[in-house]
Amino acid sequence: MKMFPSLAARVSRAPIRVSSLLTALLVVWIAGTVDLYLTHCETANPAFIELNPIANEIVDKPLVLLAAYKYTLLAAATAILVALRATRACQWGSWVLIGSHSALMAYWCFYLAVRGPLQPVG
Repeated sequence: MKMFPSLAARVSRAPIRVSSLLTALLVVWIAGTVDLYLTHCETANPAFIELNPIANEIVDKPLVLLAAYKYTLLAAATAILVALRATRACQWGSWVLIGSHSALMAYWCFYLAVRGPLQPVG
């Protein structure tokens, strides 16, 4: 890229497309909602341990508190990415969020494969 320094400069500063950001945020919010549902369903299981130390303190409290905590974190991450949407950091941040939530979904798949069928809370 040394032959075309202006092209290299433009590529490195290229902002993320809005559609890419919205797609990433949609995937993250869906994964976050699935995580909340699975966490809620597993709270009835005495062997279940919430790995998030802060959520572990409120997992036995009403569902509204757990939902408020998880959705507040998602909203904060969304606000940061929207504020940075004109920078390259937004693209890296969206990939980090997708990666972490993908790892979380993979963990839930492994957990449910070992544990057995999900028992919904009624």
